[in-house]
Formats: sequence, C-alpha cells, structure tokens
Amino acid sequence: MLELIFLEGNQRGHTARLNFERAWFGRQPTCDFVLEGDDTSRVHFAIEKRGADYFLVDNHSKNGTVVNGTRVDQIALKAGDDIVAGNNRMQVREFASFGHLFRFVIQRASDENGSQVVVEDNILLGRKSICQVQLNDPAVAAVHAEIEKRVDGIWVTDK
Repeated sequence: MLELIFLEGNQRGHTARLNFERAWFGRQPTCDFVLEGDDTSRVHFAIEKRGADYFLVDNHSKNGTVVNGTRVDQIALKAGDDIVAGNNRMQVREFASFGHLFRFVIQRASDENGSQVVVEDNILLGRKSICQVQLNDPAVAAVHAEIEKRVDGIWVTDK
C-alpha cells in the first residue's frame, strides 16, 4: 500500500495513506487536502484509484503539478515519486506497518444492531469521502478529527 508524506507546505509532517477512491488537493477549503500558497490553485490536482493503481491528475492548474521534476497532466504513482504543487512538496512511499494495526469499533447510538470496524493505525473522522468514519452532520467539519496509533499511545487530533 502507498502513502503520501507531506515534506513542505502547510501539511508538512502529515501522512495520508492512499486508501480512498479519489481525493482533491488545493487551496479551496472544500478540498480533501487543503494546500496553502499563492502558487497553488483552488483545486490543483486529484489522486484517484484506477484498478489497483493510483493516478495523479492535474486539474488544469495555472502553475502545474510536477512529478519527479517533470510537469504532468496525469501519471501513475509509485513509491519514490516526488510531487510538487506550488510550495507544497510530497513524496509517495510504501506504507510500512509497525506492529499490529489498531482495531477501532464504532457503535452508533442510533443503530443498536450494527457496528463498523476499522482496522488502521490512522483513522479520519468527518463528512468527506476520504474519512473512514463518516459523520453526516452540519456541525461536523469535512475532516473533523484524526485518531492515530503511535508507539507512545493513542492520539486524537482536532483537524
């Protein structure tokens, strides 16, 4: 499995596992991943799943999207790829699991008979389709919170 590591820009230090069907990247607050910077378009590019592969597709951005030093319209992503959009730089790498993944069980108060099990080290909660736990309420942000298993415990981060 691949993941995206944010190396430069406002998302620096964050990671995103490529386990979604499509995610949008750009300045616009409705993007799945909001990237800051004047050289970043409102909706700069998307990463989408096609079969077993993930493709980066530039959204006709003004300054373009650069992968491994070359401006691209679309490209299949692989481990080691370096992506630049404005002042944001990301790298694609193989996801390395450290130990067992966290098993998170969700029981909704409104559903006595069903539950949802998410087996991940990193869980996003919110309204967006990239969130493993979707909470469809106007009071919930697009990506509201993240639950992350780390070596030193379980962390909850307000997004």
